[in-house]
Amino acid sequence: MFPSEELGLVDVAEVDDGRVVPPASRVAIEASVGRLLEVAVAVDAGHDINGELGGFSALHLALLAGHADVIRFLLGRGVDVNRADWMGDSPLAGAALSNKLDDNKLDDAASSDIARACWRGVYGGMIPGRS
Repeated sequence: MFPSEELGLVDVAEVDDGRVVPPASRVAIEASVGRLLEVAVAVDAGHDINGELGGFSALHLALLAGHADVIRFLLGRGVDVNRADWMGDSPLAGAALSNKLDDNKLDDAASSDIARACWRGVYGGMIPGRS
């Protein structure tokens, strides 16, 4: 008996659904773990600031992990705040849905800066409720 059979595991066949899985982005990898210096080096070396890892952009990953310094860097370098993840959510929506904007890792100023920048990206410079 094979070990997989003992564990009740089944074989899974690979199916070509026609979707292309892009290679993991160096910027997204480093942003996901909060390595600001490595993010900056990768961006300066020409790596795509909007690159993805597992269907999430560098900004999505930094927001979800609460890396305020990386988030500010990405926003300062012009990251696309409207880039949807694999589920169709913007970085701000993803962070709000996961309650990460209220996370203890992000101070109030960082949360406000992030939300303001993302709102401006979504609403073309207009922040709802303000003129």
